[in-house]
Amino acid sequence: MNQTRKYDIAIVGMMLSSQGGGMPRSMAQQAKIMTTAGHKVTLYIGDSKAMPYTPEQFYLHDSIAVHVSKSIGFWGLGLIPKTLWTLFRNAPQHDVIHLNGVWNFTTFFGAVISWLRKTPAIISCRSHYGDYHFTRMPVLKQLLFHTMEKINLWCVYGIHVTADWEEETSWRAANRAKHIIKIPNPVDLADFDNPPLRQDSRKHLRLDPNGYYVVHLGRTAKQKNLTVLIKSFNEAKLGLDAKLVLVGPPEPDEKEKLVQLAKELKIEDKIVYVDFAKGRERCHWLAAADLFALPSHDDNFCIVVIEAAASGTHCLTSPHVGAIEYLPTSLITVRPLVQQQWNEAIEYFYQNRPAQTVMNEEIANQFSAERLEEYWVQQYETMGF
Repeated sequence: MNQTRKYDIAIVGMMLSSQGGGMPRSMAQQAKIMTTAGHKVTLYIGDSKAMPYTPEQFYLHDSIAVHVSKSIGFWGLGLIPKTLWTLFRNAPQHDVIHLNGVWNFTTFFGAVISWLRKTPAIISCRSHYGDYHFTRMPVLKQLLFHTMEKINLWCVYGIHVTADWEEETSWRAANRAKHIIKIPNPVDLADFDNPPLRQDSRKHLRLDPNGYYVVHLGRTAKQKNLTVLIKSFNEAKLGLDAKLVLVGPPEPDEKEKLVQLAKELKIEDKIVYVDFAKGRERCHWLAAADLFALPSHDDNFCIVVIEAAASGTHCLTSPHVGAIEYLPTSLITVRPLVQQQWNEAIEYFYQNRPAQTVMNEEIANQFSAERLEEYWVQQYETMGF
């Protein structure tokens, strides 16, 4: 590998917002990793009322140039005219353009710009090409896929997937892509170094030291399928000390459905909602838990699973979660999306509470800055520049 070659990298996304879940976090981490290694990184970002630009939440380096402007149009098909015009002008000076997510005009015009300006682009799918996304507005998705997305796939060098599940569920795009690049997302585990003991985190959060806590950390989005957890807390044989804690920014409509379901089942007292946690506070919530649970329909690369393992907390997930292949079976249990099986698993771990077991350094190194920078440099060399 040519260790002296440094690259000029553009990273393009609809938003860099703390309300945006894993995608903006991954974009920011990639930018910081490549900048720290001496590469030049420029971010091209949108800003909107729904997804406000919140750079202070991502600890961006001062050396990262950022072009941000107001996006127009509704979220799915949003457009950032000023930012995209800047990308068009700057494209020839970049070695590669990273486009994040699909089903939006930002990625579409970014792909066309890369082709017109002859700067290779890579689309990070972010699971958007997956089967689950085709169930949401299916007629529109089919129309867009056979028009806009096929053009995207034709214009760019290839697609980036982060895990086996993402490639499997993105088969429509994978079958048409010129190249498929599998590289895990960067995961910044700085806030999870030397995680606190479970009892210390419970004291910090004012939780019952002897309680049974199942924690979900992440957006309360429909695709997370959190009704499975609420139903499990109703149907499994659990004591009065059992609590389900949902930590993360709520999608208002979805949260209201969860609140209403808990009321209908008369288990409101078993559910705790925490709308936001950041930094070391995330580690405290995960370390305090007996179990991290994610019955998701679709997660392309679940950073919080790795964060939970780094906190020493056992994970219970569906098979539709990317990144689980990077963790040993001692740290994770996978169950199909069958309600009875989730009831049994929640009940089993209530009776057999997993000890806090922090994952070893070798596992964490799969997502280290040095390893991820090495993967991307190898990829750029494969691309011939």
